[in-house]
Amino acid sequence: MQRHRDFDDLVEHFTLLPHEYALIVSIPAPHNRLGFTVLHKFYMPSTFFSTAMMDP
Repeated sequence: MQRHRDFDDLVEHFTLLPHEYALIVSIPAPHNRLGFTVLHKFYMPSTFFSTAMMDP
């Protein structure tokens, strides 16, 4: 079933917060940042997504 979202929900979901931006900028290869950002924003509402570059 598809959810209906209003404009405020979309802005909240797709806006990078300062701590998210800092994580993305810390990725050494600039060509990987867009893909990481898309995956990060996609998985954040539904599951756990690591906040560290590498998990043990």
